[in-house]
Amino acid sequence: MTVHVSFDSYLGAQVPKEMMPEVLQRCKQDAARMPCSPAHAPRLSLHFSSRQAVVKRAGLLRKLQRVAPSVLWEECAGIEIACRGDLSILDSALRSCIVSVSMQDAPCFLDEARSFRRLTRIGLTFTQFQTLCRDREVSLPQVQRLKMECRDAAFCDGELCSISEVFPGVSRLHLALLPIAFPVVCGPDFVAPPNFRLTLLQDADDMASRSVRDASVFVASHLLSLPFHWRGKLFSQVVRLQMNELNADHQGKSTEQLVDLLVGMPLLRRVGTLSLRTAMLFDFLRANCQLEELVMVLEIDEVERMFKPFLVLESELRHCSLKRLAVHLVASDGVSRLKSQKEEAICAGWLQVALLLQPSGFVAFSAGSHQILETVPFQLPWFDPQRFSFDMARCLEPKLPCSTPLGRPLPYHTPEFLKRPSGALVAGSMRPQSQVSWLGPNNSQHVGNVQSLLQSPSVRRGGGGGGFGDASLAWVGWHLNDAIKVLDRCAKEDKL
Repeated sequence: MTVHVSFDSYLGAQVPKEMMPEVLQRCKQDAARMPCSPAHAPRLSLHFSSRQAVVKRAGLLRKLQRVAPSVLWEECAGIEIACRGDLSILDSALRSCIVSVSMQDAPCFLDEARSFRRLTRIGLTFTQFQTLCRDREVSLPQVQRLKMECRDAAFCDGELCSISEVFPGVSRLHLALLPIAFPVVCGPDFVAPPNFRLTLLQDADDMASRSVRDASVFVASHLLSLPFHWRGKLFSQVVRLQMNELNADHQGKSTEQLVDLLVGMPLLRRVGTLSLRTAMLFDFLRANCQLEELVMVLEIDEVERMFKPFLVLESELRHCSLKRLAVHLVASDGVSRLKSQKEEAICAGWLQVALLLQPSGFVAFSAGSHQILETVPFQLPWFDPQRFSFDMARCLEPKLPCSTPLGRPLPYHTPEFLKRPSGALVAGSMRPQSQVSWLGPNNSQHVGNVQSLLQSPSVRRGGGGGGFGDASLAWVGWHLNDAIKVLDRCAKEDKL
């Protein structure tokens, strides 16, 4: 069993002066054992073997004391335990501390559901949920997050309505269904909560499975678009939507129907994960769009298509509604080193895109392979950390990045605590080993220099390096149309 403990560590005013040296020494020990970002509280992971005897509070505190000696764990009353294994080895007296139970622990949870008074997150299969529903007296209003996995299509949407009866406080729901069950969810009775994620399970990646998946999405998307009196009811309360199916290319008009569904969602503010084609159909740059976060997957050789819709914003001199544009770069055909002129056009394009977001907005990059990390977009967070972010946690993972759940601030990852990519595939001035001195990751004057450079009239006329005094920075003054023209010219030259 794994127990996660999050806590805040600080020095209170009540610490006696004679104890201060010992307290500082213990804090140094904690810092050496638990390196973490100042933006987040420390997090401990304790692993207990299933062969161990029943884990009691005294044994748990002893382990915590060895890991973090600066904390008086005996006086901590707010310990929260998230179980991810065998819940049965945990002492019953600690169940009041459990805030999260996974699907593996659900059988033990069902035996004494009422004893988990602080439970806020739970994972259940649909069969386990039906078992819980048979007890009419069970109601867990403290549960806010629910993940339900359904591998049985023999149910109706009315059974999903029982979620609000058993868990009336649920605001974040993750439904993981077999593709054949997707049309069932689109019925007239079920209304998704504000924080909704829908995943279609696929055990095999063969032609037959993909055909069933496409057929289910086709039927569901058209059911949602039919002019019934309950049209749009399913997503009428959704503020954050996460569907990886929005990144797939489906047959027929499935994608178009899903896009019409997105456009008709009145409360939608955060959405993921979209392909470039889906994002273009959705037209997230329109004047009445209220999105604050968009997560999308982009082929690295499709940046020109990504830049072109932003020309409308540049010509109309307005910003879009986005505060965070998360771009997951992939390369189906591999990555190669580009010409320096094309690199400059890519940097100029992304810079102008970031400037067309909200004034506090930024672009967050992540990569699907090690080679992509060595390309020029991943040098931009060190060039302008206010407008570009590098989400290292989402890099090189098989799972696609997701939109940010409601209640959490839009994640921004400063490059100060990240190891900078070596730029092996960067040929121009953005290469870390180049002669341009302003690329230092810890240069305190760099952010101010970028701001003055962007506001320089000579740069806006397409002049030289402005405040940096380097002609290689002329691309900073390019308009978005200039960058697209250079990319188009380079593409024609590559075909010759």
